[in-house]
Amino acid sequence: MEREKIETLITKYRELLRSKGRSGIKELSEANVRSDFIDPLFEILGWDISNPEEYDREYSIKSGGRADVALKIDKKPVILLEAKRFGGIPHIDERGDGDWLLEERQAILYAAKEGAKWAILTNFEKFRVFNARTGLTILDIESIYDYTDKIGKLLYLTKDAVVTGRIEKLAAWDERPDIDLEFLELLKNWRIRLANDIYERNMDNEVLKSGDGEPDLERLKDAVQRILDRLIIVRWAEDNLVLEDPNILQRKYNDWKLSPTYNSIVDSLFADRALFDKFNEIHDGKIFERGHICEQVKIGDETLGAIIDEMNQISFRKFDFDILGNTYETYLGHTLYFKDDGTLGLRPSQATRKESGIYYTPRYVVDYIIRNTLGELLKGKTPEEVEKIRVLDPACGSGSFLIKAFDYFKDYYDAENERIREEREKRIREYLRSGGNQLKLDEMNGLEYAAYRDVEKKILENNIFGVDLDRQAAEIASVNLMLKALKPKEKLPLILDENIRVGNSLISGSEEELREYFGESWEDKKPFNWKEAFGEEGFDVVVGNPPWVSFGLRGVGKIERSMDKYFRENYPNSAEYKLSTYAIFMNRAITFLKDGGIFGFIVPDSFLLGRYFSKIRRFILDTAKIREIVLFLEDFWPHGTVGRSVIIILEKEKDEASRLKNKVAVKLSPRLEDIFKGDVKTYSYEQRYFESVLHNRFRLFFDEESKSFVERIEEKGIGLNEIASIYTGVRSKVGQKNIISKEKKGERWYPGLISGSEIGRYWLGYTGYFLHIEPSILWSGGWDPEVVLKEKLLMRQTGDSIVATYDPDKYYHLNNLHSLILENEGYDLRYILAILNSRLMNHYYHLISLELGRTMAQTDIEMIEQLPIYPATPSQQKPIIELVDRMLALNKELNTINTDFDRYVSLYPRVKDSTLKDYIKDLPVSDKEVLKDHYGNPINQIKGKIKAFEIIEEGDWLVFKVGYIFKTSKGKEVLIENVRAFRCRIEDVNLRKFLYYSIKEYVKPGKIGKGNIYERILKIKVPRFAEREEENRKVIDEIMEVYLDEVEKRVELEREIEATDKEIDRMVYELYGLSEEEIRVVEGSK
Repeated sequence: MEREKIETLITKYRELLRSKGRSGIKELSEANVRSDFIDPLFEILGWDISNPEEYDREYSIKSGGRADVALKIDKKPVILLEAKRFGGIPHIDERGDGDWLLEERQAILYAAKEGAKWAILTNFEKFRVFNARTGLTILDIESIYDYTDKIGKLLYLTKDAVVTGRIEKLAAWDERPDIDLEFLELLKNWRIRLANDIYERNMDNEVLKSGDGEPDLERLKDAVQRILDRLIIVRWAEDNLVLEDPNILQRKYNDWKLSPTYNSIVDSLFADRALFDKFNEIHDGKIFERGHICEQVKIGDETLGAIIDEMNQISFRKFDFDILGNTYETYLGHTLYFKDDGTLGLRPSQATRKESGIYYTPRYVVDYIIRNTLGELLKGKTPEEVEKIRVLDPACGSGSFLIKAFDYFKDYYDAENERIREEREKRIREYLRSGGNQLKLDEMNGLEYAAYRDVEKKILENNIFGVDLDRQAAEIASVNLMLKALKPKEKLPLILDENIRVGNSLISGSEEELREYFGESWEDKKPFNWKEAFGEEGFDVVVGNPPWVSFGLRGVGKIERSMDKYFRENYPNSAEYKLSTYAIFMNRAITFLKDGGIFGFIVPDSFLLGRYFSKIRRFILDTAKIREIVLFLEDFWPHGTVGRSVIIILEKEKDEASRLKNKVAVKLSPRLEDIFKGDVKTYSYEQRYFESVLHNRFRLFFDEESKSFVERIEEKGIGLNEIASIYTGVRSKVGQKNIISKEKKGERWYPGLISGSEIGRYWLGYTGYFLHIEPSILWSGGWDPEVVLKEKLLMRQTGDSIVATYDPDKYYHLNNLHSLILENEGYDLRYILAILNSRLMNHYYHLISLELGRTMAQTDIEMIEQLPIYPATPSQQKPIIELVDRMLALNKELNTINTDFDRYVSLYPRVKDSTLKDYIKDLPVSDKEVLKDHYGNPINQIKGKIKAFEIIEEGDWLVFKVGYIFKTSKGKEVLIENVRAFRCRIEDVNLRKFLYYSIKEYVKPGKIGKGNIYERILKIKVPRFAEREEENRKVIDEIMEVYLDEVEKRVELEREIEATDKEIDRMVYELYGLSEEEIRVVEGSK
């Protein structure tokens, strides 16, 4: 929903640009830019822009100056924002050699001085976020068109993300410990240079052209990739002393540099019987096999030589295979493209990555899954049994899971060899202690050291299997595994196209079967024949991180009709509604498992509770024991906002009784690293619990108290759907902005609510918009007068909590709100409203929905319908209804109170403003006190420039605090902060309050000026309404009597609202029979 609203705001900007032109919009004031674009943006991000305790405009900086906006949590600034007019922020490239632009420096310094960690500089066209403590730019949107690509990062600035600390993810966004950034940049650079060189030298080469004669970038990419793979393998082999000559590439490079005319470095690698042939002859392996396209193209010596020279500067011994694999996988996230000048460039293929749902998996996740699948299976196994264990990753990417599985197998054999060695030594010691002759040890039977040798080859041949749709990814996985087994003078087992295959794991069948779905293009789907490739025996372990694609979501392309049909007909246990490939992968993976086999995937948490994942949940419950589910609250994926993740470990099990009584271990890991530190909440309960939940939702409870609470509340209530019906709002077929207007444009334009922010708990604030209710341009639902024009409740659709109110005025509304109407006459809407808004029901909702703290959280109608409403009698409902009526009335009254001080002052004509000195000149000397600085110097003897200012009311006294800059005797400027400079006692309440609110409202620290600090304070301007003091005081009294009365009313109303809210909560607790301990838990939750 935030994404849609931001896109609407972008559309508004584009329309403004189109109507006024670039020069025209530059004439708009900074204030207009802020009110029309920046303020709405932060409202979309969940900030209450009408509340100065949360969104404080013209915020005073203690050391001087004003920030345009301070975003506050608990009344303390956490983000300071500087706003500029359109065109008012130079491009980031204009920094030159400096760290920051002048505008950026100001924003950062303001934040730093206020103790806020974050600073923002924006004019909506550009949007930059800084860590004020380090000065680093952590988000930069340099064009209005960048919002779409970077909206995931922008959502880390929601109020909820700031409150929960998820904003910290922005600061660490580019800290990628799993990736060697320098190597990644080199890989990308080598790829571009090699691609351009080959393209320029082979424009007429048919091997690089497609069937229509056009350049085929895929073939070019294959050639480039294979060359780089070969070079990296050789360099790794050199540095790890696998080759007899550990400097062979350097030597060939030197020979070429000494005599480039007679020593082609390309020939020294590619020619018959040259290095690549020799490597293949000695070590074998598909990567060096003759006949690849890379041998059919011309390559320039200069380009290849420069790449080899740069490779020689890198120590490949420093790479473990996690780093090498993940760096390679990130490198695959960039794609070649033709630039405007006809040359090839490289750019991040984020769109492709998003559509294919591919993200490299952090090493800790890989290790955890392998440890708890293969690691568990290896325990207690004999070597003969281990040799038969088959591990599959059906979407293997660069091979990170298979590499880690290899390590576990290798560790097993190393431990077994150590056991054999220790056993042999033990027998020798026993033989010698029994009087045996040491000279005859070689003649003893059973003392041979029968170690397991060549285990690397055995592992690759017998234990490791992988498939990927992307040939380059499969090739990289093969390279990574090949390097694991590479030894001097030894041949490698064939990996690529043997145990590591290219194909679509989800599509298989005979040619005849596939033609029925895909016609003549069936081969383009890269179908994979599992039985032919890997046999029929199945797998003991299936692990991985399948593509996270849910078709129908924004930013994800539509699935082909033929593919949709294939999935629905071949995967009835997982394909439903808008297909999700990871659910189908889960289905496929479990099918491949042998009985007793173990499955471990990391997937989105949406399958746990989502209505349209009920089939895969049912399939899991019918086929497997759920060993554990780990929920991560942190969105730790480095490529964008992906959402929360879940690790699920299953064991295939035929026996139903065993499945039902199986204990599921549920773990909560707030951050990625917590699971590995053991800093997690863990709780176990029987799998049969999921059988009792609607749609078999996998509700996760992390302690007994939470599970018991939910069960008790459900026992006490009946489903809301038995009492009421809930409907979504208006959805336009022609774009939401085209059905919204500030004016009533015709008969079918009706008053409507366009934002969730127009309602709150027990209040509704219509902002004056109209909606075009023309059924022909609207999707069904949301506009039905049988719903809208009835007495109803309204609920926010976005947010992690239930926020509801009563709608007596029968407004239409967009689909960012839900409508609720009664179907059971035994209940009153106001009673339902009290239950929905209660602390108890929100605590229950948080426990069953997992929405609390989620980015872009939503209240799902289907889940709201199941909320357990206590079946109260009319007499039980009555006192609650009375309190709800009171809450509605109090909130309505509260919204009518205006405590904007300037509004009251502006009601009276003013003469020339007076100074503070004029107002306090008649006070007794004892009521005016000049204070001292931190060093004991009287303020009236200090000169400086006032940078910060604050007025405080302490009983009858007004205290003036300043921060100022003064020059030392040596001319050095020093900032002195938080100095109580002056105070005066004013017993007249109206006058004291008037001065307090006037100075607070109108005085800007940077405008107080420089000079004697005390004198500058006395010269502060204060409104004056008449020349004669008596008349002036009369006006002040009139203003303050009304204003202070309104302030007092607001304070009193807020107290009454809080007390009434608590009384409603108390009554709800009584209805559901909560204990004192349960009440304490509910009250202590959010």
